[in-house]
Amino acid sequence: MHIEPPVFSILAIGQFSPALEAETPPVLQVDSFSLDDAVAQLSPTLDIPADKTICPSGVITVSIHKMADFKPKNLPQISTFAKELEDAKDYLKKGGSPENMDSLFPMAAGLITIPAKSAPLKHEQKSSAIDDILSMVDTSSAQTGSQPSPQGIEEQINSILSKIQQTVFTDKSFRIMESAWRGAQLLAGQVTSGCKTSVKLTLVPFSKNNFIPVFDQLESKLAETPPDIILIDKEISSSPRAMTELERVMDFAETMLAPAVISMSPSFFGIQSWDKLKKVRYIPALLESAEYGRWKTLVERSGAGWVMACIGSIMARPMYKPESGFSKTNFTEENPLWISAPWTIGALCSRSVAEYGQPTRFCDRGSIRLEQLPLTDGPSPSPLEIMLNTERLSDFKQAGIIALAGTAGRDHAFVAGAVTIDGGPLKFKMFLSQLTGFLIRLSVNQREEIQNIVPDLTKAISLFIQSIGFPAPQDLQITTHNGNDGATSLEITFTPDREILSTNTPITFGFNW
Repeated sequence: MHIEPPVFSILAIGQFSPALEAETPPVLQVDSFSLDDAVAQLSPTLDIPADKTICPSGVITVSIHKMADFKPKNLPQISTFAKELEDAKDYLKKGGSPENMDSLFPMAAGLITIPAKSAPLKHEQKSSAIDDILSMVDTSSAQTGSQPSPQGIEEQINSILSKIQQTVFTDKSFRIMESAWRGAQLLAGQVTSGCKTSVKLTLVPFSKNNFIPVFDQLESKLAETPPDIILIDKEISSSPRAMTELERVMDFAETMLAPAVISMSPSFFGIQSWDKLKKVRYIPALLESAEYGRWKTLVERSGAGWVMACIGSIMARPMYKPESGFSKTNFTEENPLWISAPWTIGALCSRSVAEYGQPTRFCDRGSIRLEQLPLTDGPSPSPLEIMLNTERLSDFKQAGIIALAGTAGRDHAFVAGAVTIDGGPLKFKMFLSQLTGFLIRLSVNQREEIQNIVPDLTKAISLFIQSIGFPAPQDLQITTHNGNDGATSLEITFTPDREILSTNTPITFGFNW
C-alpha cells in the first residue's frame, strides 16, 4: 500500500467581497501562483459613498480584478469615473480643446470649471495712423479673444482624483476587503514549489448579513473533503450576537473535526483599542466576571476544544506614500492596514508544512516564524499592531487565548503557544484533524484496497502517520463493531508522539467505515 504525503487543506472564510449577497457563496481554490485568478473569478465590487463635489452621483463604484488593483496609482483601472477623469486629462495634454469636454467627458466636465473665451475687442475708431498700425499687429487679443487654459483644468482634475483616492482607500469596507486578500496573499506565499507537502487554500466570502448561513452551506459541501484548519477572518466581541456567531463556529469546527482560528477584538476585553490594554490587569480574572457568562458557558462545551482564539494583527504592506511619477494624485496613508491573527496562524502552519511536512510545529518560535514583514514607523518599529511582553503573553495563554509575538525593531512575527479556548492542546486537534481527514478520503477513494479491515487499516494509518513526519505508533489497535445498517464502526486506539501530546497517554476515537 502506498500512501502519499497529504495535501494540507486550509479553509479561509473572510470578507473578500463585502457587498456580495448570495444564497450559495462561491468557493475559490487558490495556490501560490493563482491568487490573481481567484480575485478575477470573484471580481469584488463596492459602492463607496462620496461627496458630490468629487462624484456627481454620490457613489464611486470600484471593481477589483487583480491584486495590483489595490494600489492607489491604479485607481483608473478599478473605477470608470476615475478613468474618465484620467482620460480627460490625457486629452488636454495632447492638445485637445477644452470646449469639447462637455460632449467627450460629461461626468468630468460637470465637476470642473472651464473658463469661457473672452470676447474679442472692438475698436469704434482709430485716433491716429499709429493706432491703425498697432491694431493690425495685435491680432491675438483684439481679434480672437483668449482660450481657456488646459493647465488650469488639469490641476482641477488632479485635485478631484486626489480626493477620490482618499475616499476610496480610506473607506472601511474597502480596507476590510483589501485586508482579507492581503491575508490570503501572505498565506499563499509561504509554500514554494518543490516542497514535499503542498498546501491547498480555499477561500469563501461572506458579508455582514450572511456570516452564519455560510456555515450551513459548507457543512454539506465539505462533508467528504473536510479542511485541516479553518481560518475565520472576523473579529469576535462579547456582544450576544458575537457569542451566537462563536457558537456556530464551534459547532462547524467540531462537525468538520478541524480546528477553527478566530480573532478577538479589543471590545471583547471592554476596551476601544489595543493601546488601552494596560487598563485590563489580569485576563483570566476578567473572563470570570459576570458579563462573560455566555463565554464561560461556551468554553465548557466540547466544541471549544476545536477553537483557537487569537489577538493581534500584522502589517499587511508598507503604508502608501506618493510614488515617483504619480505625485500629483497619490495620497499619503495615515494608518497601517492590518492582517488579522488567523491569517498569521495559517501562514505559520503553511511554513511548518513547507519545512517539516506537517503543520504542528507552527508554534516553534525557534524555527518557524514569518520574516521580512513591513514595519511600523516610530522609535520602536514593529510588524505587530500590539507588542506584548512575556508576562502578558502568559496572561492571555492562561485564559485560552494566544497573542501574536515578535521582537521590537525586528521584522518577524511568531506565536509561542498552542491552546484551544478550553485550555486544551491544539497540536493534538490538528493531528487528529489530519488523521480523520485521511480516513475519510481513504474510505471514499481507496476503499477497494482495504480488504481486511483491521490489518489493512492498521498499516494505512501507520504509513499515514509516518508520511507527516512522526514515528508509527507501536500500540495501534483497531476494534470493529458491525452496525444494523451494514456499516462498520471502528474504535482506534494508540499513543501519539510526545510532540503531539506531551502527556504520552493513549487516545481512543471512533470512525464509521
